[in-house]
Amino acid sequence: MPNTFEDSKKKVFNFMEYVQENIESELRDEEFRNTPKYKLRVLSREEDKARECCSRGILCNIYKDAIPLGPEYKRAYDGELDDKFDNFMASRCPEGIDFYVREALKKNSPFAKRVIEAVDDFVNNEYNDKALDIENIDASDLQFKSDNDTMAKIDIIGKELGAPEISQLISDNVKKSALSEITRAKEAKENLKSLENELANDVNINNGEKVESALEARDMKPKDYIPTLFEGVMINKVNTLTESDKYLYDALDDYGFDSKNATPEAVAFTEALIEYTGLSMLNALKFESYNKYDLTNLAQKYAGN
Repeated sequence: MPNTFEDSKKKVFNFMEYVQENIESELRDEEFRNTPKYKLRVLSREEDKARECCSRGILCNIYKDAIPLGPEYKRAYDGELDDKFDNFMASRCPEGIDFYVREALKKNSPFAKRVIEAVDDFVNNEYNDKALDIENIDASDLQFKSDNDTMAKIDIIGKELGAPEISQLISDNVKKSALSEITRAKEAKENLKSLENELANDVNINNGEKVESALEARDMKPKDYIPTLFEGVMINKVNTLTESDKYLYDALDDYGFDSKNATPEAVAFTEALIEYTGLSMLNALKFESYNKYDLTNLAQKYAGN
């Protein structure tokens, strides 16, 4: 049945009503967005974003600067190191980095106190004037922007907190631990080889029982293996490695590895250094504290024991 004039007129009026309702709804929304109540809500949300950005920026810079790998490698994988930092921190505090830093006050971390004061000053400088003029400011002008200028300010805050010196201290300690592990592994391998030669050349040691006695006399009888924390992290990286042909640039030049000929072990060692740096940073800043028992448990957890 064809549409009548009345049907067409009704459709037009219905459409016009729909348009008018949308206009009125948008006007009501706009009026609400111009109320101090709405703008104060936006202000609170954006201040939280600013705190998180500032706290993250300070700690991420400390972390990346502390990783004791070659500068060429760190430049090439800068974005990846950012992601590793975010994942590392998210695994410890899904509520966010600013929340994590504020929780560290309960652990009596002097650095956490200084970071919080600096972050709050940063947010106040960004938003105090806007908060005082909330009735006249547009809600869109309250949006926090993590642009280059903002990140430059955060870099300056980090420097004022002594971040470069903290990073250097952490880097030196991580590198020392890694080199110590390399030396220890080499010595253990050499001692084992020497023992094998000694036993092979001793005609009196000709059965399993005598081998056991010889090992016991030299305090080399196998014992329950308890990895150090670095060893535990290294075992974890070897077991979970998914990218074994990664180009390492100059990453391991200080550790006796051939960075240009990256073996899976070299890639795993690189990843272990990065992870261990994060753990060392949290300990150095007193965000976490590990006694001997904690370290053993953490090492075994990493190793999958």
